[in-house]
Amino acid sequence: MLRVVCTTALLWFLSPSVQAEPLGQSFDSSVKKRKTKAEKEAEIAAAEAELEANKDQFARVIVLRYEGTSTDYRDINLQRNVRSAIGKSDALFLPAIDLYQDGREIKDATIAPEMQPATVSDENIDDVLAMVQQAKRIGFDDVDPNEWQQLGLKYRKAAEKIWFVDRPELRSPLFQLYTEIGRAADNMSENAAPLFEYVGGRNVNYYHYLAAAMVYQEPELIQQIDNPDMQGAVEYYLDLMQKGAFPSMKIDFQMEDKFDKDEFDEQYEILINGLPVETDENGEFDVFLGRSDIFLKHVDQGVGLSERYEATKTEDKAYRVLEIARKRMEVDFVRQLFLYENECNPEVDADILTSLAIYAKLHKEVDRQIYIAVPKAGNPNKVWVWRFDPTTTRLSKVRSGNEEFPVHFVTTMGMGALYNGATIAFTPPEPDAVANGANPLNSIDPNLIAASMPVAFDLRAHYTRFMLQVGIEFGLSLNDEGWTEYYQTPGNKENNVVTVEVDPNCVSYNNDAAQRRTADFDGCTINQEVYRTNRFSQNRYIGAGYLFGRDASYGYGLRAGVRLGWLDMPNSILTTAHLGYTHPLELFQVGKRIRPVVDADIRLGTAGMKQRSLAYDLGQVGAIEPVFGFVMTAGTTF
Repeated sequence: MLRVVCTTALLWFLSPSVQAEPLGQSFDSSVKKRKTKAEKEAEIAAAEAELEANKDQFARVIVLRYEGTSTDYRDINLQRNVRSAIGKSDALFLPAIDLYQDGREIKDATIAPEMQPATVSDENIDDVLAMVQQAKRIGFDDVDPNEWQQLGLKYRKAAEKIWFVDRPELRSPLFQLYTEIGRAADNMSENAAPLFEYVGGRNVNYYHYLAAAMVYQEPELIQQIDNPDMQGAVEYYLDLMQKGAFPSMKIDFQMEDKFDKDEFDEQYEILINGLPVETDENGEFDVFLGRSDIFLKHVDQGVGLSERYEATKTEDKAYRVLEIARKRMEVDFVRQLFLYENECNPEVDADILTSLAIYAKLHKEVDRQIYIAVPKAGNPNKVWVWRFDPTTTRLSKVRSGNEEFPVHFVTTMGMGALYNGATIAFTPPEPDAVANGANPLNSIDPNLIAASMPVAFDLRAHYTRFMLQVGIEFGLSLNDEGWTEYYQTPGNKENNVVTVEVDPNCVSYNNDAAQRRTADFDGCTINQEVYRTNRFSQNRYIGAGYLFGRDASYGYGLRAGVRLGWLDMPNSILTTAHLGYTHPLELFQVGKRIRPVVDADIRLGTAGMKQRSLAYDLGQVGAIEPVFGFVMTAGTTF
C-alpha cells in the first residue's frame, strides 16, 4: 500500500498538462514521414544498448548499522537484498562513517547543502596566492599601526578560502598566508584575539604558531619565507615545539573501543593537514594543538570521512573522530530515518543533508546513484533503502524492509548411495613381495555393504541461520528380490496379528444392519502368511539444522543438522547427523527469490529396528544398524 501511495503522489506531481492544439497549426515536418522498419529497429537497438551500458553503473551504498547490532556493509545477505532492490549488480557497499563530511562543510548558514563546493578549487588557491602577494607589498610604515589588526583579520578571512586541506598542494598557499597573518599580528599595537591565542599557557602569535606546526610536519616549508624576521618568528615557535614546550593531543581512530590496525590500513589512508600519517597499534596519532584537517582516503574506493578539528586547550585526552562520526551517522541519522518510517521522503537534519550533498559531489561518477541502507534491528533480510538526489537534497524510499517474507525456501531432488556396513579383506603378500617393490596396500580390499540407492525429495525452510526440513526418500533396493516386510497393522504391534492367505472360495461377504460389508471366515483354512514386497522403500523424515555462511538466510553455504525418519522397509527409525553444502547457480534468476541450486549432503547415523521387522526376525540385521552415505540433488530457492 505504501508503494502505491508514493508512486501515485509522484505521478500526480509530474503529470504535465495537456492542451489541444488548433487545426492547421504548423509542426515539425520530420514527424510526417513514417520511419522504416529498419530505422525503428536501429532506434530500438540504440536505446537498448544505452540501457545495457548504464545497467551496471557503479552505485555507492552507504550502510548504517542499526543501534546495538553488528550487521554492517560487509554482510553478503544485506548486499544481495540491496542489489536486488536498486537493480545494480556492481554496487559498492561502504560504512556509515564515510558520509561524515563535517570538515569539508563551509560553516555558513546562507549556503544551501546542494551549493556546498566540497573541495577547494584552483580558483580559490589563486585568490589566496594573490592575497599573499598583496600582503608582501605592504611595509610596516605603509599603514597606520592601528590598521594592522584590520589587515590581519582581512588576511584571516581570506585563509578560509582554503577551509579544508585534503591534498599536499594546498599546504604551501595556506602556509604563506599564515606567515603574513602572523606578520600583521606582530605589527599590531596590542596582542589581541583572534590573532593571538593562549596555547599551553602561553599567549602566542597564533598564525605563526600554526605555520610552525606545518613546518614541524614538513620542514621544507620554512624555505618559502623570504623575510628574515618572519622566518625567525616561525623558527622560534618551532624550537619550542621540538623541545616539548607546547602540549599535544591524540587523534583517536578507535570505534566502539576497537581498532584493528591491519584491517584499517588495508582500507584507509589517513591524511592530516594534507600529508599521510600512520597511527600506532592503538589507532592513535599525536598532533599539536591548533588546526588539524583529518581526511580518510579509501585505498581503492574513493573519498571517505573528513573532519576539521581545532583546539587551543587539552580539555580531552583524545579526539575520537570515528566514534563521533559513527554516532552522528549511525545513531542520529537512523533515528531520524525511522521517526516516520512509512513516509516516502524522510526529513533529516540540514547538516546530514549537507554531508550527503558533499559526498555526492566527491563521487560524481555515480550520477545520482547514492543509496542509504539500514538493516532494521540488524536483520539483513529487512533492509530499508533510500536514494539521495543531490539536485534536490531529498531522500526517496526505494524499498521498505517490511516488503519481503523473511523465510526463504529451498526444494531439491536427486540421488545418492546409502550403506549400512563395510568389510575389509586382507590377502597376505607373497614372500619378499614388499622387498621387491610391491605396494602392501594392494593386499587390502575394502568393500562397502550397500543398503539402497536413495531418491530424495527435500523441502527446507530458512530463517536467518536456522533451518527446518521435511522430505521423503525412496530407497531403491539393490537386491533382485527387492524389499520384503510384514504388513503392518497400525495401532497393534503384537506378533499374533499377521496377514495370511486363505482359500477365497470359503469367504462369504454380508451387509450388516448399518449396511457395512462384513466377511465370514468360518471354515477357512490358512494357506500361508503373506508379506509386502516392493522395489522402493519409503523414508519420511523431518529435520533441523544450522547454517554457517553469510548466505545462511537464503539456504546457501555449509550446514549441519540432524534428521529423524520413519522407514517402512525394513520397519525402522532412522536417526542421522548430516553435513551439507548448497551452492547457487548463475544460470538464471526469476524475481528476488527463485534461483537454481545444487546440493551435496553426507550422513552418518543408525537405523533402530521397530517391533514387527521381518529382516530383524530373520537375523538379517541387528536391532541397531549403522547407516552412512551421501545424496547429490538439484533444485531451486523460492
